[in-house]
Amino acid sequence: MTLDQRLSKLTWWLVIIILVTTVVQFSTWGYEATLYLLSNLFNVETDATVFQFLTGVIAMIASVILFAGGCYAWMMSKKSSALLVTGAVGFIIKNIFDISHRIASGLQQEITEVYQVKQIAGEVGTELFQMVFWVFVIVWFSRQAYKTMMIK
Repeated sequence: MTLDQRLSKLTWWLVIIILVTTVVQFSTWGYEATLYLLSNLFNVETDATVFQFLTGVIAMIASVILFAGGCYAWMMSKKSSALLVTGAVGFIIKNIFDISHRIASGLQQEITEVYQVKQIAGEVGTELFQMVFWVFVIVWFSRQAYKTMMIK
């Protein structure tokens, strides 16, 4: 198996992971955004915040863009690269918002236990891990080799 064939297989696995991830992210963040809207509409108190609503909307838009990019990649279309990169940037923005929200909510709480600090650190670490994944997606689908593969 040549290097091009191995890279091609990795690309297809990455596209499959992106397609599955976008469906999960859309449903998760769609729930968060809808919860905020409905709690305000029915005047019911929940723990949903405006911040979570905005983050949810960003994540849903990025999910749709990434899903479209994944579908275009599956059809070997040149449009896929721009869509995949744009959607990944959207998720990086969402992750940055999530990190700042987790830190800000931690500062507002009365933190008295080491466990609480570890919990916030774990949540921030999860967001950072996701950001690294999206940076990898940007780099991978921005490469000239990927664009050349789409032209063939």
